[in-house]
Amino acid sequence: MKQLVFDHKDKIYEADLEGGVDLSIPFGHVESYSAWGSPDMQAEPVRYGDWIGSVEAGAAVNFFDLRLNPHGNGTHTEWAGHILKERGSVTDQIRGEWFMAFLVEGLPDASGCISEPDLLAGYEQLPSAVILRTSAEYQRPADRNFTGTAPPFLSPSFVHGLRKKGVDHLLIDLPSVDPEEDEGRLEAHRAFWFSGEEELRPHATITEFIQVPAELEQGLYLLHLQLAPLINDASPSRPILYPVKER
Repeated sequence: MKQLVFDHKDKIYEADLEGGVDLSIPFGHVESYSAWGSPDMQAEPVRYGDWIGSVEAGAAVNFFDLRLNPHGNGTHTEWAGHILKERGSVTDQIRGEWFMAFLVEGLPDASGCISEPDLLAGYEQLPSAVILRTSAEYQRPADRNFTGTAPPFLSPSFVHGLRKKGVDHLLIDLPSVDPEEDEGRLEAHRAFWFSGEEELRPHATITEFIQVPAELEQGLYLLHLQLAPLINDASPSRPILYPVKER
């Protein structure tokens, strides 16, 4: 078994590098989700005159153009440029990095709002990443299209509390931390990146549209957050979660 031994807050941990769980929803996959009215990712072979960039069509190679929307077609990571006039690039703020992460489950109330889970309430400080799995009691759309379904969202006070507890990276299994329709307020996004007189946190990221297996227990993990080198406010990403234990 391949192991990684590391220290975190004066404790020694070991992670099983062969037990990683991929939390990403692939772009262009038949089981991908979609949101915000985004069309599915398109993949078309390049055409130069009579030449078609497809082995199936007789070419020596597959040579495809892709058209996708990071926010609406799969797992993506975004930074504050998502709601700023100057979009910048999330890849300038974070590259493939490792974080201690806490996996927790949250249940929406009757309005669809998810408040701070009891499991987190007792902590004054949390790891730099928190992964939120929506309770299995919440049913996702059968056709995997969230558009017009008013999916659950996070309470801005919950998100601001995560910020106060030292969380820099928030990952959720929903299209957004905010309601589908909120007249552009984006209160949860703002509570995480900048709130009141607090300074903007350019290093902080939100990863949306992940999938978290129900069998993963709540608690501490090691997270490797990988981003595609795309210059944009959001980039397709691949969070991989590794089980850890204290030595």
